[in-house]
Amino acid sequence: MANEKGIRRTSSGWQAYLEVKGRHYSKRFPPDTALETMQAWRIKRRAIAEHGLTDPAAPPSTDAPTPTFRDDALAYLDAVAAMPTFDQREQHILLWVSVFGHRTRASITSAEIRAALQRWRMKAPVLKRKRKRRGRPAARLGPATCNKIRTALQHLYTVLDGKSAPNVVKDVPKFREPDAEPRALPYPVVQAILDAMPRSRSKAICQVMAYFGIPPSSQQRMRIDWTHGVIWIPGREKGKGTRPRVLPIPKQPQARAALKAWEREEGARGVNSAPLALSFRRAKQKVEDRLKIALPGVTAYSFRHAYGTAMYRATKDLRAAQEALG
Repeated sequence: MANEKGIRRTSSGWQAYLEVKGRHYSKRFPPDTALETMQAWRIKRRAIAEHGLTDPAAPPSTDAPTPTFRDDALAYLDAVAAMPTFDQREQHILLWVSVFGHRTRASITSAEIRAALQRWRMKAPVLKRKRKRRGRPAARLGPATCNKIRTALQHLYTVLDGKSAPNVVKDVPKFREPDAEPRALPYPVVQAILDAMPRSRSKAICQVMAYFGIPPSSQQRMRIDWTHGVIWIPGREKGKGTRPRVLPIPKQPQARAALKAWEREEGARGVNSAPLALSFRRAKQKVEDRLKIALPGVTAYSFRHAYGTAMYRATKDLRAAQEALG
C-alpha cells in the first residue's frame, strides 16, 4: 500500500491527497485505516471538486467564517516571529497578502503565484519599510529577490500544513539567478584603500577584517592574548551561529600592526555601520581616482572575502579557509 498512487505514509498514519483543477486536497487517516477507505475518499473528493457535488457525509455548515489568506498570514507570522530575518519575511508575506488577502488559501493556484512573481519581475511593488532608504526605488525586482518572496510563501504553507502536505508553491519554478561575481580584492588594492583611510576605529576594524577575516560582529567579542600568541573568539548562537575559534597571531608585521591599532582604537567597542561605510567609501573613491580603476560593488566587507580567497589560494584547502572565516 506504500506505493499506492495518491496515498503516502506519515509519522502519524496515512495521508490521502489529490489535485483537481490546480487545487490540492488532502486528508489524514489513522495507521489502521483500510486502503479501500482512503481510495473511496479520493474518488468522492474528486467528484465533489470536478462537478460541484455536495458531500452527504459532510457535517452541517456553521456560521463560522472561512479563514482567508490574510488570517493564515497573521497566524504564520506569529509562528515565525522569532526568526532572525523576521522583518524581511514579514515584508514578503505582506506582498502576498496584497494579492491574495481576501481569498482562501485553498483557492490559490500555482499559475496565479507564478503570474504575480512575473509581474514583480517587470515592475517592483511598493515595499513598506520601517526605515527609509536613500536613493530611488528599484524599477523591478531581481531574480534573487523574487526567489526569496517565493520561498516565504512556500514556508507559510509548510508551517501551517506540515512538510508532507501538498504545497502549490513547489509547482512554481524558481528564477535563474546570475552567477556571483568574484568578490576578492587584490591585496595591493586592499592596502591602498587602508592607506587612504584616516586613523580611526573604522580603519582599525577594516584592518582586522583584511588580515584576519574577522567580521565586526565578532571583533566586539574577541580577545587578544599576546602571551600565548593567539586570538580568542567566542561562539555566537544568534542568526546562523558560529563556533568558538582560536586564531594564531602571525609574525607578519602588517597583521601585528593591525591588532595593535585595533587595541589602540578600542575596536572591541564596535562601530556604527554608517561611519564605517562612509569612511570606506571616501577612501575607495580616492583609490579609484588615483589608480584609474573602477571598484563596483566593493564594500568594507570585501576585505573579509579577500582574506578568505588568499587563504584558499595559499592552502588549496577549502575547509581550512572556511574554518578560518568561521
